[in-house]
Amino acid sequence: MNLNNLDIKIDELDNQVKELSGSIKTLEKQYADNTQKLSNLKDLQVTNLMAIELLNLIQKVTKDLIKDTFENIITQALQFIYQDSNYSFELEFDRHGNTPKLRFLVKSPDMQEAHEIVTTRAGGCKDIVALALRLVLLEASKNTGFLFLDEPFKRLDNEETINKAMEFIKEVQKNSNRQIFIITHEQEVVDSVLNSIVISNNTPISAKSQIAQCSVISEQSKEVNIEKSKRGRKPKNVSKD
Repeated sequence: MNLNNLDIKIDELDNQVKELSGSIKTLEKQYADNTQKLSNLKDLQVTNLMAIELLNLIQKVTKDLIKDTFENIITQALQFIYQDSNYSFELEFDRHGNTPKLRFLVKSPDMQEAHEIVTTRAGGCKDIVALALRLVLLEASKNTGFLFLDEPFKRLDNEETINKAMEFIKEVQKNSNRQIFIITHEQEVVDSVLNSIVISNNTPISAKSQIAQCSVISEQSKEVNIEKSKRGRKPKNVSKD
């Protein structure tokens, strides 16, 4: 091999070294960038884990708050109306596959094991739980509108229990300042308020007072015949043909 060929080889090797040096610098830059990205991803992963833990904590606190609120108010309603401390209400969070599920459980003097309210034969107990649930949901949603109840005590079995239920509603009305209307056939409910509106067959609407906070509408018969009053005039009696 002559000197000229050797110089050519050296030049070729020198060019290859320069190309390799450029490639190494590119790889080093890529390595540094990827290392930084990996570090950022690790920081993001830690942040996400902390966020998930915080969300789980908030969810648990919210769930516990909802559970305590519902259980306390509905238990108080049951115990006050029935005048028996053996009644209690439990709200249980469950899942059916991937679907969240709520179970409404009640304990009573006859059944000390918590059982689902939908399976109980105690219709009056269902009425009270349904009423209390409605009140809790209204207050929790910050809804300021009136409450309209249609036969809320139709399955309560005695006058004393009905009177206690009305006391409970009046106390709720007093504390919430919410206007409450009740439709009922129960005379005990009608007699328990000062401002009732009575509707019966062949008679006009009669009212004990003009302005009501807790109003009761009593349907004395299924067939109601009421003449619509003209503006500014009192309704007249209507006779049946």
